[in-house]
Amino acid sequence: MNKAKKKILVLIIIFLGIGLFAKIMILDNEDGLFSIAAGLDVPSKSYYFVIERIYKISETKNIGDKILGYLEGDKNKHLHNLYVKTLGIIGEYYSSTFLLKAYSKYQHDMNHRSTLSQIINSMGLIGNEDLVPLLETLLKDHDKLDVQVTKYSIARALYFITGKSYSYTNQSGERTQLHVTDELAKARRVIVNSKKRRRTLDEILTLDKLYRPPERGIKYR
Repeated sequence: MNKAKKKILVLIIIFLGIGLFAKIMILDNEDGLFSIAAGLDVPSKSYYFVIERIYKISETKNIGDKILGYLEGDKNKHLHNLYVKTLGIIGEYYSSTFLLKAYSKYQHDMNHRSTLSQIINSMGLIGNEDLVPLLETLLKDHDKLDVQVTKYSIARALYFITGKSYSYTNQSGERTQLHVTDELAKARRVIVNSKKRRRTLDEILTLDKLYRPPERGIKYR
């Protein structure tokens, strides 16, 4: 083998090594992916690419326990909203105890309204019936308890768990019923069928896309 061919072979090996290293250290590393996602614009193609990579990892790896460990240990605070969202989307059924504690901690904190919204969303997405009494109370006594999350979000979470279309008073003071769209019904089926088991990537994406803004002609995936 002449020197030119040897040089080409060495370069190919180096590039393959770099690619393999990048895959192991970045594309297959949920911790790194969470950090990357937190620094990206939402919505954007790059953000959804990274998030879907995390979801792909969750198909074969129990990342829920690690996320709960970070949350309960109060680590990586800048990632907490994303962690809470992920618990719901991947269906970490036994995260309900943490979600209850987190809601109690932040319920009157105006600086954590986005966190509270993520908590309520994830309560619905994991589908644990133990959360129904709290959600029903929040919906019924919304104004009295100064709840920071919209009545619609709470009613939607209750629908995901119970399959019931709850009524509530809207901002105009009128009594309204949760409108169950095809998308909500499909999400409810995913939640019921995947209860207490690991969700597939297709199931995860069905749920995640409920919370994405309208694409307006832009294909994120």
